[in-house]
Amino acid sequence: MKSVFILSFWFLFTQFSIGQVDTILIRELDVTIDGLPVDVNDIIVGSDYTFLQEYNPSTTLFYYKNAPFTGVAQKVDTIQITYIGFKNGIIHGRWYDVTIWNNYLSFEGNYVNGKMSGEWVEGIENKIYRKRNYEEGKLNGISKSFIDFKSREDSFYELNNQPIERNAIIEEVYTNDELVSETYFFENGEKLDGEIKFSMWNIETLDTLTQYIEFYKDGKFRGKRSYCYESDVINSEFHILETGVVENKEIDCNTGEIMLEGIFIPKKVFTSHSFIFEDEFYERQ
Repeated sequence: MKSVFILSFWFLFTQFSIGQVDTILIRELDVTIDGLPVDVNDIIVGSDYTFLQEYNPSTTLFYYKNAPFTGVAQKVDTIQITYIGFKNGIIHGRWYDVTIWNNYLSFEGNYVNGKMSGEWVEGIENKIYRKRNYEEGKLNGISKSFIDFKSREDSFYELNNQPIERNAIIEEVYTNDELVSETYFFENGEKLDGEIKFSMWNIETLDTLTQYIEFYKDGKFRGKRSYCYESDVINSEFHILETGVVENKEIDCNTGEIMLEGIFIPKKVFTSHSFIFEDEFYERQ
């Protein structure tokens, strides 16, 4: 009788253990949106959280063997391995990306019931590049990006014609996903002020080419001017006025002819790092 009880217990235990899922490949999951099947790669198409598409925790569920998935799914591509936590079919828990060849951190943060929550960090070569804070899936509070001026081997920066020998921090303030302000600091807290020139080595001539010049006042970004290159024909420049209006000019490098000149009337605050405008453009009369 005792042996029968032990055997029965062992059978139940092994059946229970076999049913548990620790880590599976993301492609093994079945996904539905509003009850209709969807390819999992249409939801998570990249190697970090910025590539989530059409994901809404109230309508999208992930299944494994016909049951809402709880566990960790792994996505592998040629660059990174991504680990994604799930609870009852919803993205929940730790999200973690590491590069394949050196196991360096790329992204790390947490989801709570399908929404990004708390501090998320981004890394480059195992150094933290950015820290951002999320509440209910939206950026809120202070985000910090770290600029490593010191260790750049293929390029260099100058501030007011002097080499930059200190690293810097970009401090952004967000409210409900909107960028409210951004300020540039050096490591000692000093605000960036003046002209920053970025140059990169020209591999063919072993000389340098100036890529762009940026202007800052009391830590605030005020404008950018791009130089002409041998391979390009347009020299574009813009300047942000105190009113927020953006003046823009594009010039043919060969003839000096003004190809385009006008102003942007901003609809909302934009992120200066990417120089992407969601504004209307008006020709200057």
